[in-house]
Amino acid sequence: MKKKITAGVLLILLLAGVCIQPAYANSAQRHWRGTDGTGAVVTGEDCPIVVDKELLTFDVQEFPEQYYPDTDSFLAYTGNVTAEYIFRNPANYAVTATLVFPFGTPPDYGHIRNDGADGALHNHDTEKYGLSVNGEAIDCKIRHTLSPWGSQFDLDKDMSKLHDGFLEDPFYTPDVDVEIFIYSPSDVNTEAYPAATAAFILSVDPAKTKVYMENQSGGRLLENAVQMQGWVNPNEPFTIYVIGEPLKEQPKWKFYENGACEKEIGGTMIPANMAPAEPLTLKDFLLQEYDPDSGILDYDWYNAMVTALNFFEWEYGAIHSEEIDFNISDRLMRWYEYTLTLEPGQTLKNAVTAPLYPAIDAGYTPSLYSYTYLLSPAKTWAQFGELEVVVKTPYYMTECGIDGVIIPDLPFREYEENYKAVAQKYDIRVIMLITPETSEKRIREIDAHTDGFIYMVSSAATTGAQKDFDARKQVYFKKIQDMNLRNPRMVGFGISNRQTFDTACSHASGAIIGSRFVTLLDEYKGNAQKAISHLKEDLGKSGKAVGQ
Repeated sequence: MKKKITAGVLLILLLAGVCIQPAYANSAQRHWRGTDGTGAVVTGEDCPIVVDKELLTFDVQEFPEQYYPDTDSFLAYTGNVTAEYIFRNPANYAVTATLVFPFGTPPDYGHIRNDGADGALHNHDTEKYGLSVNGEAIDCKIRHTLSPWGSQFDLDKDMSKLHDGFLEDPFYTPDVDVEIFIYSPSDVNTEAYPAATAAFILSVDPAKTKVYMENQSGGRLLENAVQMQGWVNPNEPFTIYVIGEPLKEQPKWKFYENGACEKEIGGTMIPANMAPAEPLTLKDFLLQEYDPDSGILDYDWYNAMVTALNFFEWEYGAIHSEEIDFNISDRLMRWYEYTLTLEPGQTLKNAVTAPLYPAIDAGYTPSLYSYTYLLSPAKTWAQFGELEVVVKTPYYMTECGIDGVIIPDLPFREYEENYKAVAQKYDIRVIMLITPETSEKRIREIDAHTDGFIYMVSSAATTGAQKDFDARKQVYFKKIQDMNLRNPRMVGFGISNRQTFDTACSHASGAIIGSRFVTLLDEYKGNAQKAISHLKEDLGKSGKAVGQ
């Protein structure tokens, strides 16, 4: 299939069957995070190189599994995308450009445990990614940036995290001192108070000092200070890291019956060791879990940790340690970094290949696979020309991968005269709309000359939510149902809650939800998964089918 599209976001939804229905059989995991794909990006500003053409090929011969027992079985998955760029240098001088090719974090189902060791294998799938120029493989290096759980790729924000060498931060520098203080709780009656909490007040100048506490469980913002606290476990000491200038005085610990820190109880805090004679440097501190054999550059690891410290800094120098893991290997986004040199007027072909890792929603039967490919890198080039998209997959039974279309306000007669033959040639269903004002004769003509389904508009009005369907509309639904049409019917306009959804489904094959979903999508700032979850709650998690 070949198709020209404009730059933006291309979302491909592939279904492992013809009809999907919600599945709510158990409480087991139903959603697996995938990895967004995107193309090559030029890092420098004012680069004159132009893209004359991009050929984007999606090859989906199989769907990934929801779980892989080992690395070999995961690597056997073949879905991939290849972007082939025709680069040209229009300038009258040679141009050497640095490019990066982001390829994200491994998907949820790609987190393969390392046998006999802690943590997941991080770069086990790098051989599935490839770079070439004019058909020849080229040298590159893998770069890493922090990608917190749940975050979505953002070209500008994520590219800003890439630095050559150690990050130049206003506070965090590789050689800044880090002092370590260890305290062990004692004489705390944890049997009587199983939620016993230790806490102290921190008040420092955040421009000079920052404090990180292991085993922190929470805290409280006070006037010009913060209260740092953690659950008391007699076998677990509290370790405090002081970054920058030393504390003027040691923490004054208090013990409380629970995390609310309202009622004090007895207990003492014993300093297990005071600050060492030779404090750590920040570099040594942040690289304590770093593995030189991981394939991650030491300064990328360091920079990711500094990014995390800045991101989770609270108030008055306190860092929310409960959000930070010093082994961040599974929170790193990966990039290929490489250079290209083009002589004046030279043209070359640069190809980048990456696996396609869709998100998997097993809340439907069969499961729903969502592939997201971001075309935003186009804006980084001086000029972007033609884009051609090719999809290779046995799951699409038509050349274009489109099963049907809805053309608003298309008269039925015009469909018959101008569109029907083309639709039949390419096996595309043209979905026609009917309203309460549509005559029975026209409804039967539509039923006889179209396939797919009939879009049954609930009223001759605009889209939007309504609490329920009045008696007149239900009579209309029943009338159409009694016509025994050969095509299934889907009710649309006004489906927004359990009542309207159930009413529609009682007289039709399902319901179409548009405005309500768009509203929820806006409320959740484009997060489709949250919008869908909210929509399911509105509908009471029942019904025949929901169109989105």
